[in-house]
Amino acid sequence: TGFLLPTGRISGDPLRAGLVYADGVRGSQAGAGVAIDRIIEILGNMLCAVAYVSVFSLTRVGGTDRATLILIATMCLLLAALAIPLEMLRRGRRPLEPLYHLLSRYGSDRWAAWAGALRRSEDQVMQFFREHRAVFMQGLIGSLVIEGLIIGEYHFLLSAFGVVVTLPPLLMTLLASGLSRVVPTPAG
Repeated sequence: TGFLLPTGRISGDPLRAGLVYADGVRGSQAGAGVAIDRIIEILGNMLCAVAYVSVFSLTRVGGTDRATLILIATMCLLLAALAIPLEMLRRGRRPLEPLYHLLSRYGSDRWAAWAGALRRSEDQVMQFFREHRAVFMQGLIGSLVIEGLIIGEYHFLLSAFGVVVTLPPLLMTLLASGLSRVVPTPAG
């Protein structure tokens, strides 16, 4: 559905949680599972994006320019910023606490119910980060391995049609295609 609706990749997540819930898993656990999957995906994508831009810029004739260095530094800062809520979750602190206060103060009873469900899912995510750090790291490493397989897949697919593309342009092509899927427009 993310390719048809103007909501980007997030649009299929409620459906994924609903399918797991329909299989007998509590709603908070289903939501937490989807959230953890999305966190691993975002971290893997950010690591790859930094690596791809770095490889491309370092292999260009003339090296890196100031704008590219600023881009790489900004991407690294954003990646580091993602560590803050993850560390909060691991320590049992709620990154979404300000949202709960807003909903309790200005929201309706329906919003309060949604906030309660979100809080229970957040509890599950916190428990996961406290008790299953190794599983999280394995998931992140698995995500990076899959990305490596995709690079190989594109290389061999293009080679099969006689298209010779060196690694830096191939990485930038993958980055651009990934960004096009994230853009919140129909058929991004």
